[in-house]
Amino acid sequence: MRISVIIPTYNAAHLIGQQIDALEHQSYPGDFEIVVADNGSTDSTREYIEMRASDIRHTLRWVDASRRRGAAHARNVGANDATGEFLAFCDADDVVYPGWLETLVTHRHDADIIATAAEALPSDSEAGRRPLPAPENQGRHPFRPFISGGTFACLRSTYLDLGGMDERYLSNEDVAFSWRAQSAGLTVHTIPDVLLGVRRRNTIRACWKQGRSRAVGLAHVAAEFAADGHPAPRLSHLVLGAVGVVIANPLTSRDPRVRSPLDWAYLAGVRMGELEGAIASGFFALR
Repeated sequence: MRISVIIPTYNAAHLIGQQIDALEHQSYPGDFEIVVADNGSTDSTREYIEMRASDIRHTLRWVDASRRRGAAHARNVGANDATGEFLAFCDADDVVYPGWLETLVTHRHDADIIATAAEALPSDSEAGRRPLPAPENQGRHPFRPFISGGTFACLRSTYLDLGGMDERYLSNEDVAFSWRAQSAGLTVHTIPDVLLGVRRRNTIRACWKQGRSRAVGLAHVAAEFAADGHPAPRLSHLVLGAVGVVIANPLTSRDPRVRSPLDWAYLAGVRMGELEGAIASGFFALR
């Protein structure tokens, strides 16, 4: 079975080498290609990939995915350009662990779209922070399960038949993809094996922006699936949540999700984004 690993990237020349090294040390015994779909980088990403292509045992290719902004577009370009019948996706700034690809291949019949669990990579900024959800809880949502765009796999035919990821979304495109697959009668599953290390944002501003972006995106995705039964959030709860977390002192907060100012910044961004996204999409309940 021919396999393609697709990496969407944007200005990650200083980080993507670690991901390529990690892919070179996979326990999977077969061959596979690595397709780097570049979403318009202005750094030396292309030059770095072309240089590395000559010194690794797997085929490594750079493809231009700059026509439209967003990871969804980059993944779609990579999937269309891939030669493999089985596609595995990871991100440029993360690090897959040695058993990542072998596990995805082994479990490929468990569901139509499969993913693995992840953990935060150790760093100074992670000291004292709340860890990612427990592996068995990753990919869970009250409406429907979902996969993470940074660690999933499926048949190329499945991905293309679904039309790829929705390029309107600059965040939560993986959630929308997962839910759309289930509307089409397909199954998704996250394997509770931690096989990916993710880099979390390490400044107050970056954490805030990430939390807000994800929450705004998820609100629009929820609105898209209202007809499928996704409940509308109560506006009063969104307002109280936003006000409460923003005025709270991050150093004395009793919220178990807040263990550091970075956690608080992310959660504050989420709460503000939930309110902003609900209003912008018009998807909320007054009662």
